[in-house]
Amino acid sequence: MNVGDLDVAAIERRLAGAGMSLSVGRFDFQIRSRLPGMSAILRGMYEAYPVPSDGAILDFVVTMESAGRRHRWFGDPLANFHIDGVSVREPFLRSLAWAHTEWAANYAFGTRTNQYLLIHAAVVERDGGAVALPGHPGAGKSTLTAALVARGWRFLSDEFLIIDPANSDLIPFPRPISLKERSIDIIRERAPEAVFSPMFEGTHKGLVSYMRVPDASVVRALEPARLRWVVYPLYDAGSGLVIEPKSKARAFLEMADNAFNYQIRGELAFDDLRRVFEPVQCFDLRYDDLDAAIAALEALH
Repeated sequence: MNVGDLDVAAIERRLAGAGMSLSVGRFDFQIRSRLPGMSAILRGMYEAYPVPSDGAILDFVVTMESAGRRHRWFGDPLANFHIDGVSVREPFLRSLAWAHTEWAANYAFGTRTNQYLLIHAAVVERDGGAVALPGHPGAGKSTLTAALVARGWRFLSDEFLIIDPANSDLIPFPRPISLKERSIDIIRERAPEAVFSPMFEGTHKGLVSYMRVPDASVVRALEPARLRWVVYPLYDAGSGLVIEPKSKARAFLEMADNAFNYQIRGELAFDDLRRVFEPVQCFDLRYDDLDAAIAALEALH
C-alpha cells in the first residue's frame, strides 16, 4: 500500500492515533500529529511512497503538537515537536508546522543514522553516474538540483550524500526538495507539471515551499548509485559559466568538513570517503544561468 491509497481522512486518523508511517527507500519513519492541515500536505507530498507494514522497525518518530500557548507578541498559536519523544527546539508558529516536520525529519535522520557516512550535499544521477552537489546556504544547490530533476535526472537527496561503508554505494533518501524565496517561482516556471506544497512564510530560512519528488525517483529509492563527480556549484549573477577542475584533496577535505557524523565514525569515516573518492572527478561550477549549468553537468557524462 502507498500513501496515495489512503484518503485525507484516513491519513488524519493515523496521524492522530498510532502515527502515519512512511518508507523512503530503505528507511522507515513515522509522523504523529493532531494539528490541522497536516494530513492533506502529507498526502500531496508523499503520495507515491510505500506505507511500511505494521510492526516495522522505525528509524525515528516525529511528533508535532500544539504548544498550548500563543506567541507573546503576535498572538498566533504555537506548536513544538519531539523526535523519539525528546524535544529539540523552542516552540514555533503552528502555521509553519509542515516546514518544521520536514526539518525535523532531516535533523532526526542526520543524528540517528550513523551506520552510514552522511555528508551535506544534494545528489542526482543520470545514466548510471551520480553527481554530488555540496554547497553553502545561498549557493544555489537546491535550485540547481530541482532544475536537474525537472530535466529527468534521478533524485537521491536534497540534503544527504549517504555512503554505505559495506560497498561504497550511495543510498537514496528522496524526500521533497526544499526551495526558498525566488527559487520557488523559478522552478515553478521550469516545471509546470511539478507538485508543490503550500508556501511557508517566516521560517528561519525565509519563504519556503517543497517540490514533490517525481514518482520515478520514489520507485527507484531502493536502487543505490555510484558517485562519479563532485561539483561545487555557486550561483553568481553576471559571472557567466565557469567550470574548472578542483583539487581532489581539497574537495575531500571540504566534504569531510561537511559530514554530519565524521567525528562519530572516526577513522572509519576517512576510509569510507577515501574509497568513494578514488574514481571521482571534482569541479567548481560558477554560473548565472540554469540552462548553461545543466548543459555543463550533462556534458560530464
